[in-house]
Amino acid sequence: MTMRLSTLLAGSLITALSAHAADGAMPAPPRSACRATLSAGDARSLAAATPNARAFEQNLHASISTAVARASASSVSVRVTAQMPERGTQEVGLYSVNLHSGHVVDDDQEPAEDHETAVVRERLMAKHCH
Repeated sequence: MTMRLSTLLAGSLITALSAHAADGAMPAPPRSACRATLSAGDARSLAAATPNARAFEQNLHASISTAVARASASSVSVRVTAQMPERGTQEVGLYSVNLHSGHVVDDDQEPAEDHETAVVRERLMAKHCH
């Protein structure tokens, strides 16, 4: 009797799961994750897309320039400077970009990104995935 009951329960469970899957309620399988690694040039682009760098461009009409300060296999430190006609050159900040995730932190290890920076990061990561 126990064998029949367990077989019946297993069969009912399979039937219920099949019906549930047929309803389309099962989540789609996850997409394969891209293991992109950004370049030093990508890191420079991300550092130039930080909120502070954009503020210098938009509010002070500055020209932004970037230079790699340090690099390792997993991150690049980028020095961002702003050239302003009336004020000369001023440092915007030193940013560290993780080449595997694309996340940007400032020299105090605080996040230095917003939605616009995230859009740039996603575009750069996608470029390396295709």
